[in-house]
Amino acid sequence: MSEAPPDSVLRRLRRDPHAVAGALLVGCFALLALGASWLTPCDPLEQYPEGLTAKGMPQPPGTPFKLTDHGRERTATFKLGADNLGRDELTRLIYGARISLAVGLLAMLTAVLIGAGVGLLSGYFRGWVETVLMRLTDIMMTIPALLLAIAFVAILPHEPLSVHLWRERTFTIQRELLNLFLVIGLVTWTGIARVVRSETLRVSALEYVEAARALGCRHGRILLRHVLPNVLPTVVVLASLGTADTILLDAGLSYLGIGIPPPTPSWGAMIEQGQPYLITAPWLILGPGGCVVLCVLGFNLLGHGLRNALDPHRRR
Repeated sequence: MSEAPPDSVLRRLRRDPHAVAGALLVGCFALLALGASWLTPCDPLEQYPEGLTAKGMPQPPGTPFKLTDHGRERTATFKLGADNLGRDELTRLIYGARISLAVGLLAMLTAVLIGAGVGLLSGYFRGWVETVLMRLTDIMMTIPALLLAIAFVAILPHEPLSVHLWRERTFTIQRELLNLFLVIGLVTWTGIARVVRSETLRVSALEYVEAARALGCRHGRILLRHVLPNVLPTVVVLASLGTADTILLDAGLSYLGIGIPPPTPSWGAMIEQGQPYLITAPWLILGPGGCVVLCVLGFNLLGHGLRNALDPHRRR
């Protein structure tokens, strides 16, 4: 009797309700970020006179206001209310998804590159290389991530970065956005490095790696062709789980006022701006706070689903 073929990773993911729920949440936020300009006709920076009451308080959800769309004036409603400056809260939440996802993914990529590199080198070469890199990792782990991020933000430059492209075209990058994902990546790579090191130690002791060494293969070839492909599933899971941490840290830094500067919409900054109106206008905090919770939950569920699907010992 022949043995049944093993399930594919995609099939195991589709049968995992937590992975499906996480993928749906992440996909929804990705669609919001990519289609923000098509999903809402409002400008996230425009202050509408009808957005504030006669006493200067934010208008509640369902309040009508006049909107100019493609040169024509029509009546729209604040579906999630207005903020403290009369801007549409729903529009700012949708555009804020761009900042949070961009910072979270870029910071995760930075952390994975640093952590995976440190883990691979220390786990493969051992000796003094492992001692130096792991002691550096231990030192970084003893410093609170939030304090370290604040210190990095203080010492990094804040001038806009101009990138010269072809045909004398210049593209300006907001320095605060660049600093934010670099800082978050620099303070979140330590956990990835330790896990990748342990996986590299396990893979380096396998027979085919020893055979590659006996055949005279170079260290770079062994790392790239034999060790890294077997460590990569673990890196993918860590990247998904780490994105949730980077989004949380981004929201915390923005809440403290050292993230993306206003008036650019950011979920953490929106929570900070709505804090004085917690009783009178709770939608100013519930909206961005709920987005942070759902986005982090989505990446966590997706990460756990990937861990179960990529684990060869888990079969249903």
